[in-house]
Amino acid sequence: MREYQEASTAIPAALEPAAPSPGLRDRVLAVATRRKAARPATLSRVFWSAAALFLFALLFGSLFRERDYPFEATVVATNAAPSAEGGVHWVGRHVKLEVNGLPALPPGKVYQLWQIGPEPNPIPAGTFKLDVQGALHGHDQLKYLIVKGQTFAVTMEPAGGSKSPTMPIFFTAPVN
Repeated sequence: MREYQEASTAIPAALEPAAPSPGLRDRVLAVATRRKAARPATLSRVFWSAAALFLFALLFGSLFRERDYPFEATVVATNAAPSAEGGVHWVGRHVKLEVNGLPALPPGKVYQLWQIGPEPNPIPAGTFKLDVQGALHGHDQLKYLIVKGQTFAVTMEPAGGSKSPTMPIFFTAPVN
């Protein structure tokens, strides 16, 4: 126990003395003499308030910014939807569908996107309904990064989607 006591008293003596900051010195003296400490300059408060407001605006704006989708795969219609046309746009794992010419959805059905590759079985993605003009527009984030050689496919599935395709493919969009 005596060794710990000696060590604990020797440590502070081994440290270099440090001078307190001028701000700390002023605050301690203000409390000791019961005076008010000097307030920071108004310009400094205005600067930091403006900086915080700018960062908030930047963050808020990025939440609602439209994502750029530089890559596109053209829709290839099938017998299930011979007039389907449009494209699947993507960047990274994010996709945007813009497809026209699909049949109207019966009650209780949705269109479901599938990522074919890199796994041997189709990978389920988001489900979508047609908009008021009868077009399929939607965004989703896929499980895997989209790379050359993969294919997008869309089927009609029960509301809520399926774990594997149960209906014919309405269109594909190969990634070249």
